[in-house]
Amino acid sequence: MSLTPILFSHSASASDTNKQVLLLDVRTPGEFSQSNYPKAVNLDYRLVPQQLMSMVEDKNQPVLMYCRSGRRASVAKQQLESMGFTDIRNLGGLHEVVALCEKSAKPTNVCSPKQLEQLSR
Repeated sequence: MSLTPILFSHSASASDTNKQVLLLDVRTPGEFSQSNYPKAVNLDYRLVPQQLMSMVEDKNQPVLMYCRSGRRASVAKQQLESMGFTDIRNLGGLHEVVALCEKSAKPTNVCSPKQLEQLSR
């Protein structure tokens, strides 16, 4: 199975102008098919380390993750950090991602991964 990551521009500072943000939904494919955040890539949390290595070349690339409650994203985050990834963020559960965007007062309540990254700081 070949996965193409959806990358979004990220420019938090002048030194980060070339970085991209990857939004991962680390729930099961069944959960993802029932509901998901727009533009998220679905990788089952048990397969994140292997699949992410084939998707990204830079271990400094910002990666945002969510699941149902934040537990599976936390497990995946720890695995990725032990592999040398440096900019991994657990956004918690899907409902927390939605709430984060609602706080931003966006009329559509849908944030880009770049906006999520900035809001979660």
